[in-house]
Amino acid sequence: MSTADIDPVSAVGHERTENPGSRERRRRQRRRRAFAALLLALTGAGGMAARAQAQSGQMAMAPAGGVVNRAAAGFNNLNNNGPGWFYYGLNAADRGLGYQGSYMTLGAFIPYAEDDLGGFWSADLRSHLSNYGGFFSNVGFVRKQFWGGALAGLGVYWDYDGDQNMYADSVITDTTGTYLVNGGQAYQQVGISGEFLTDWGNLRSNGYIPVGTTASVSGPYVGSSLLCDLGITAALAGADLEVGAYVPGLSDWAGMVSVGGYTFGNARYNLPSGKDVVPYFGGVYTRLDLTFMENWDFSLQANNDSYFDWTGFASPTAWAGRGGAPSPTRWNSR
Repeated sequence: MSTADIDPVSAVGHERTENPGSRERRRRQRRRRAFAALLLALTGAGGMAARAQAQSGQMAMAPAGGVVNRAAAGFNNLNNNGPGWFYYGLNAADRGLGYQGSYMTLGAFIPYAEDDLGGFWSADLRSHLSNYGGFFSNVGFVRKQFWGGALAGLGVYWDYDGDQNMYADSVITDTTGTYLVNGGQAYQQVGISGEFLTDWGNLRSNGYIPVGTTASVSGPYVGSSLLCDLGITAALAGADLEVGAYVPGLSDWAGMVSVGGYTFGNARYNLPSGKDVVPYFGGVYTRLDLTFMENWDFSLQANNDSYFDWTGFASPTAWAGRGGAPSPTRWNSR
């Protein structure tokens, strides 16, 4: 069965806006003012803020109770005093959209400058490690600006996806020699993300442009052996678009339901038959986002398309501080 690697697919940010007429809306407005105040403070004293963040993660006296309790106490210290830059997440999936297995994420969303037009610039940095030992990362620069009662954002990303170990390599030996068929490849791409966040809901879209070598095909012949199935790995170009709305019945958890669609494919390379290595296909998805506790978010997403069939993930995320800082334009899907 052919496989394809897809770097971030869904624009699942966690900018928590509120339901109209509820206490969630009032909380969202307070956060917005706190976000603006934080960014203004950072533009005047960015280096000092960075040093303060580093100090807040250190403990002058180690609490009793072993390594786990000490780690928990240190993280709680960040929650109470940190500016909300860092977060840790787990993306649990058996079959995700274009990948297998689960991965964990350590990320940072760091505001650093304001331009003459009133826009705030931030760095969106993410590192991921999968359960099969694959490393991938995202480095982005995001500009956000308030437009009346809404917040608009635009980001540009460089994505690296090291999936060499996602599937086991295959060794084929015949009368002509021994051949190694790689089970995965490393790919890179440029991503463009946009969002428009309001008190009623959100609108987000992403575009993905793989660069360099973007596909590998093994078969139908390897040496003098005929393969029953082609071996295909590919980075998929495409885009996604989603709209989300806050659910009044879930206002205590800032609950949002999003629906969206996507299209992906790879037409740069051809199969031996002359067809595209991965013909463009379309799909739809829905996602539920919740905030259960202070600084703890949870997302549950299901996808369906003609190429991968049903896929999805469950993702809890912990923020170290939240202190009014914004959330990323893109979430941790691949």
